[in-house]
Amino acid sequence: MRGIYEKIIKISSIIILVIVVVSIVALLLFGRNNHSNLSGSFSEKIEQYLINEKFQGTVLIAKEDEVLFTKGYGLFD
Repeated sequence: MRGIYEKIIKISSIIILVIVVVSIVALLLFGRNNHSNLSGSFSEKIEQYLINEKFQGTVLIAKEDEVLFTKGYGLFD
C-alpha cells in the first residue's frame, strides 16, 4: 500500500514540475513584452525575467531528484 502512495506522490510532483516549467517557458516565449534582451544561462534568464516582471514568490525548478534552480523573490515576513 505504501508503494502506491509513493508513486502517486512522485507522479503528482512530476506533473506540478512540468506545469511550472511549461508556464515559465510560455511566459518567456509569449509574455507581454519581447524578452530578447535576456542574456546568459537559463537560470540567469529566469532571474532577469522574474525581476523585470516584479514577480513575488518562490521558484523551484527540479529534474528528478536534482534541484536546478531555486530562489525567492519579493517581500516576506
